[in-house]
Amino acid sequence: MAKAGQQKDTADAAPITVHVNSRSKNAPLKYPSNYISTTRYTLITFLPKNLAEQFRKASNCFFLLNMVIALIPGVSPVFPATTIMPLVVVLAVAALRDAYEDFCRYQSDRRANSAAVDVIPEGGTANVVSKVSMDIRAGDILYLKKGAEIPADCVIIGTSDENGACYVETANLDGETNLKNKEAKLPLQRKYNSVASIAQLTGSVKCDAPNNSLNKWQGVVTAPGCGDLPVTLANLLLRGCIVRRVDWVIACAVYTGVNTKLFLNLTQKPPKVSRLDTKLNRLISIILGFQQLLILLICSMSAAYASSD
Repeated sequence: MAKAGQQKDTADAAPITVHVNSRSKNAPLKYPSNYISTTRYTLITFLPKNLAEQFRKASNCFFLLNMVIALIPGVSPVFPATTIMPLVVVLAVAALRDAYEDFCRYQSDRRANSAAVDVIPEGGTANVVSKVSMDIRAGDILYLKKGAEIPADCVIIGTSDENGACYVETANLDGETNLKNKEAKLPLQRKYNSVASIAQLTGSVKCDAPNNSLNKWQGVVTAPGCGDLPVTLANLLLRGCIVRRVDWVIACAVYTGVNTKLFLNLTQKPPKVSRLDTKLNRLISIILGFQQLLILLICSMSAAYASSD
C-alpha cells in the first residue's frame, strides 16, 4: 500500500485516459481506489520499525551495550535490573508517544475514507446516491454541494451557475484563504448541466499522468455533442478544496486516492530529533570513544607489564 511521502516521478510519463461514468472500461486500467493512508506504522511493523528509530539515538545504544555487559555473569558488579529497567522505561514511553500520534493519523484517515460523497451512478438513472469516499473510482460522476470538501481530483462538467463558474477554497493545499475561480467548459455546461442529462454522459478524459505539480495540468475531454475540448488547471478541482459560492458542482473524478495531487504532495515527517538529542548523541559518542581509548591503553600497559616479567 502506498504511503504518504512516496511521490511518483511522472514528468515524462505517458498521458492517461479515464472513461467517463464507466467502471467496466476503467477496470482494466487498474486505477487506485480513493482509499488513503498517512500512518507510519502497521500492527506488524510497529515494534521493529519503532525500535530501529529509537536505536538511532546514541544514548539508547550506549545503555543497551551497558545492559548486555551487565547480563554477563561475573563481568559486572552491578545488579542487571538497574541497567535494564531505565532503558526499558525510556523505550516504552517513546513507543507509546509514537503509537498515540500514529493512532491520531489513523483516525483522521478513517474519517476521510468514510466521508459521505454524492455520486451520479452509471446506467442512465437520474438519481443521486451516497457513497463513502474510499469507494470512489476514476471516472465516477460526483455531485458536490456548496461547502463540500472535494474527495478526489476531478474535471468540472457543470455547475449551478449559468456560465459554469464556481469558486473553491484551497487552504488545505496551499494555505491561502482567497477563493480560486474555476469553471466548466461552456459546451459541457450547456449540454450537461443537470443530474438527468449527466446520467446519460459518456466519453473520456485524456490528461497528464498523476504528478505532484499544482501549477500546471492539461487534458482533453471528449463527450457526445461537444467534440474534443481542451481543459486546463482552471477546469480541475483538487482533492481537499472546498466548494464555495455555488449551490452544486458536477464533476468527473480523474485522479483518486494515492494519485491525487494532495496525497502526492504529502511528505512524511522524519522521526523527531531535538537539539538535546543531537547534543547527547555527540557527547555519548565522545564518552564511548574515550572509554575505548582507555581500555586499549590499559590493556596495552597490562600486556607490556606482563611481558616484562
